[in-house]
Amino acid sequence: MHTGLEEIMNLAWKLAAVLEGWGGQALLASYEAERRPIAVRNVEYATRSYNALTAVPGLNETDALAGWRTSPPRWLSIPEHLKSQYCYEDSPICAPDDAPMPAAETAQFMPSTWPGSRAPHAWLADGRSTLDLFGNGFVLLRLGATPPDAGRLVEAAKARGVPLSIVSLNDPQLATLYERPLVLVRPDGHVAWRGHEPATDAVGLIDCVRGALGDAVTNHAAERLEA
Repeated sequence: MHTGLEEIMNLAWKLAAVLEGWGGQALLASYEAERRPIAVRNVEYATRSYNALTAVPGLNETDALAGWRTSPPRWLSIPEHLKSQYCYEDSPICAPDDAPMPAAETAQFMPSTWPGSRAPHAWLADGRSTLDLFGNGFVLLRLGATPPDAGRLVEAAKARGVPLSIVSLNDPQLATLYERPLVLVRPDGHVAWRGHEPATDAVGLIDCVRGALGDAVTNHAAERLEA
């Protein structure tokens, strides 16, 4: 169910972007490039869990599943101390940086704005969550007391017809959580780009995140899927 909901969120804004005319030719292809590795991982995880539950001597399938609902067993083959998280590694519509990708399995969930990751939740002063800011077009967060100017990115988005809103948040804890003073978040709540300074090529960045970098992006995504 979680996988299906994630895929709805991933695909819905891309379909809307294409129908509205600002989504590029590579945008819909990015759905499989981003979601297939996550779906495969989730199926493997579920299969390992099921096999562990049904492998206990003298415990039938019905009893195993009933027991799991009330108390996760100690003998589960997947280490209990690990928590699973995901991001869209090597996404053709996210602009990566040089920081290492967050670990897929960790002892404690570590929020990150590494491009492709889900933008972290935090409570705002007005009682909303940061997640409430996302969902209608792209959002550029300007974080900290003196965030960089976002004018070039705003103009680039306008030139390409991409819906973009600017939200300035000067809470120092939020600035620390979001790791960079500029964080561009997609309509599905995943980070598309982040930076310490404004993007040097603002138009190129907007074209990247809307799936319009041309045949090179499409070919790159196809090669990764074939591999």
